Amino acid sequence: MLHPRPRRVPVEQRDRLIQQLSDLLRNRPEILFALVHGSFLAGGLFRDVDLALYLEPGAIQREAFRDYELEHGVRWSADLGLPVDVRLLNDAPVSFRYHALRGVVLFVQDEEVLDEFRARTWDEYCDFAPFARRYLQEVMDE
Repeated sequence: MLHPRPRRVPVEQRDRLIQQLSDLLRNRPEILFALVHGSFLAGGLFRDVDLALYLEPGAIQREAFRDYELEHGVRWSADLGLPVDVRLLNDAPVSFRYHALRGVVLFVQDEEVLDEFRARTWDEYCDFAPFARRYLQEVMDE
């Protein structure tokens, strides 16, 4: 697998790219909310734009999630001129959902859906985190 070369963009260009991406996503009725997260937001070096989407339940079959991610990642990469890594939040692991929610909301079609998703994710993460830490500590101690 090829990894994009690290790059850096000025803050003004980053903000324009975020707005451009937001404009592209608003035209997709199946997307209920979208988040950009990861190193692209930090202002330093990054390899791609990490994009997390939550789709209308039932908009696509679960078996088609990966195809959706790849197809739209390629399309939006061409539109932005930067690699875009698309991941769907609908069935994502709680740790990924939690970290994606720490990013920037690009747009929301339904605030209630985002609020419920956020609350459910935080509840699940708080239940999960102590076990994950204990497991990692045990692995490190071996």
